[in-house]
Amino acid sequence: MHRDQLPPATPSFADTFDYEQLVVRLCDLNEELFGQTTGVIERIDQEITHLTRGHLSVRWHQPGDAPPRSGPLLAVPSAPMQYGGRYYGELVTAVYPAQPAMPLIPLAKAQAVANMCGWLIYSLEVAALLGYQHVASSQFEPLTRRERQILALMSRRYDEQAIADALQIAPKTVQKHQENIFKRLGVHATHHAILSGFLHAQFSPLPSLTPLASNPYEEEETHRGSSFEDG
Repeated sequence: MHRDQLPPATPSFADTFDYEQLVVRLCDLNEELFGQTTGVIERIDQEITHLTRGHLSVRWHQPGDAPPRSGPLLAVPSAPMQYGGRYYGELVTAVYPAQPAMPLIPLAKAQAVANMCGWLIYSLEVAALLGYQHVASSQFEPLTRRERQILALMSRRYDEQAIADALQIAPKTVQKHQENIFKRLGVHATHHAILSGFLHAQFSPLPSLTPLASNPYEEEETHRGSSFEDG
C-alpha cells in the first residue's frame, strides 16, 4: 500500500480536546446555572459534546434508576456519573474504529470528568430544591454575630436551653434573639428562618465556618436598637 493510500492516523487523546479547559468550564457552569431549574441538563450535555468534539457523550438516567448490570451499554466504554448516593447516568467515550473496545479517551480521564459532572448536577439539584422550599420575603436585614451563632445552633436542632448552655446566656435571652432573627429575616417559623438564613449566607451548617467563640479581632457589632444583653 502506498503512503497516499494509508488510512488517516487515529487522533491521540492530546488531539481530541483540552481536558483542563473542560474541567474549568464545568466549574464555571456551576456558577452560571446555580438556582436555575430548566435547561440545566441540556446545557451540560451541550457543553460536554462541544468541548470534547463529540468524543464524550452523556447517557442520562431517570432519578431512582440503578446502574445497568447487563445489556448493550456494558459493551461501550463508559464512566458512571454519580454523587451523594445519586446515580445520573454514564459518560460514554468514543472508541477507535478498528478496536471498538478501545476507548478514544482514557477511562481515567473520562471518570474524572464524570465525577465532576456528578458533583455539578448534585450541586444544582440541591440549589433548585432549596429555592423551591424558600419562602420569599421582601424583608431582610443582616443578622448580628450572636444571632448568626444562634441560628447555626438552631439548624443543628438545639432547643432554647441547649443554645443557652452552649453560649452561656439565659434562655430568655435566646428567645429574644430568636424573635429578632425571625423579624430580620421576615419569617415566622424556625425551618423558614434556617433556610432563609442559609440562602442569605448568614450562617453555615459547617461548624468551623460559624464559630461560637467570639473573634478578638472582630469589631463590636451594634445591635441596631436591641436593648437586651447579648450574654
